Amino acid sequence: MVGAKNHSGVNIKELLNATRQLAPDNKLVSKQLKTIRSYVIQYAKNDFSTIREYKEFQNYVLQVIGERYPEHETALLAKNYYLHALEYYREWVREFVIVDGCIPEAYQYFVNNVLKSIIISLVSHHALGDRDWLQETLQDNWPMRRLINELLASADSSAYKLTQYHNKAKASKNVEFTDIKGSDVDTAAKQVIERLSQFKRVKWRIYLKTIKPVQKLTPAECDDAYFTAAALGAFIIHYLNTHLNDNQCEPIWDKKFSYPQLGETTMESASEVIDYAMEQELPEAERLKLFAMAKAKLNEYQDVLDSYGLILNKVDKIPSILEFTYGEGEHFSIKEWSKGLIFKPSWVEHWIKAQNAVATGKSIIATKHYMEVLRGAKYCSGPLWMLLFFEVCCLCKKEARELSEELFDAHYEPLGSQITAYAKLLGYLPDSGRNPETLMPNPLTIKESFIIGKVKQLLNNGFLPNSQLSQL
Repeated sequence: MVGAKNHSGVNIKELLNATRQLAPDNKLVSKQLKTIRSYVIQYAKNDFSTIREYKEFQNYVLQVIGERYPEHETALLAKNYYLHALEYYREWVREFVIVDGCIPEAYQYFVNNVLKSIIISLVSHHALGDRDWLQETLQDNWPMRRLINELLASADSSAYKLTQYHNKAKASKNVEFTDIKGSDVDTAAKQVIERLSQFKRVKWRIYLKTIKPVQKLTPAECDDAYFTAAALGAFIIHYLNTHLNDNQCEPIWDKKFSYPQLGETTMESASEVIDYAMEQELPEAERLKLFAMAKAKLNEYQDVLDSYGLILNKVDKIPSILEFTYGEGEHFSIKEWSKGLIFKPSWVEHWIKAQNAVATGKSIIATKHYMEVLRGAKYCSGPLWMLLFFEVCCLCKKEARELSEELFDAHYEPLGSQITAYAKLLGYLPDSGRNPETLMPNPLTIKESFIIGKVKQLLNNGFLPNSQLSQL
């Protein structure tokens, strides 16, 4: 039967092969049915592990936004927000060692004063009028309700009269209110407006449909792009506030500090600016200027978090990512640092045990402790992860010189692969990737080449602990 021909002369086997090629992949179908939220939850349960998964998630977010927001300006604003939010979050995880027990407070500060600053700055770029007014409106605890109230107040109207503007015949700034009857009230619109001052979710299309008639009351210079951008900004911040409330946090705005600075034309994070200055062929004076500006912004960021008692970087004099990567941060002692900790996390204990095992020549035992460090130090060790990266890379490189490929793959390859994967995922280590057409590795970035050279130099200079050091 399989080898038989049908009446059109097509082989059944060929037809099956063609069908398989045309049919959508089950994995792709399942992804398209997911919301961004369910996608995040799935990865949170399984733990993001590779830069490939991170880029896949980015692409999926951009695809969903393109489908949900048909207007170009709205989609562009939403895409820019997601991309910047992800990058600023990676920087926050990389740069700071959060005080044990203060992770909820630190996260609350990050959402309130970084994620909100990103969307406010992006929306401000669309502003044609009073940016200060727009920023103040978006900083409100109920930005969607305040935006409607402010626009209606400027036209001597109110939310109670808003529903009349959903009737095209009465959609005029000069309409008389005396002939409005109770039967004409849009009950659905009233319910939506009430939800805008509660920690409740509202669909974007419903919100936009409710607020869109208010545009008729705004000044002539408030075009569609500006109005929709302001509405989307209020919508996103409302959801951030709802997210905070769901996690027993509060929407609190710190007027002393915003990052990125509100109204800035450049939206790149400070660490992105540093990497850009390193990779580009720039005049030395311009490169140094960019370094100085970015470092000053990170120092200010650190000072603010330190003033709230949320991080250990400053009080414990922990080197920055910049110092670990390009300076001499590798001289920082985990053992000495741990002596001053009131509560010593288990991953710190395992780190010290791993160093002691290396010093006494028990490298395989060390790998078991390093694996425990990897599990516990994720998302909370900040720049110290870079020190861990150098230690593990030096250990793996040393053992690769001495062991057979089979023994190395059995005991050390999993450790090296996992720490490198996480370093790329969070941006400690750049990912030059592969050429999508040839699948060949792309040339290494300057930063990657520098880190590879530093690992080799550290190993040759006796960076790994030895038996003499362990006795000191």
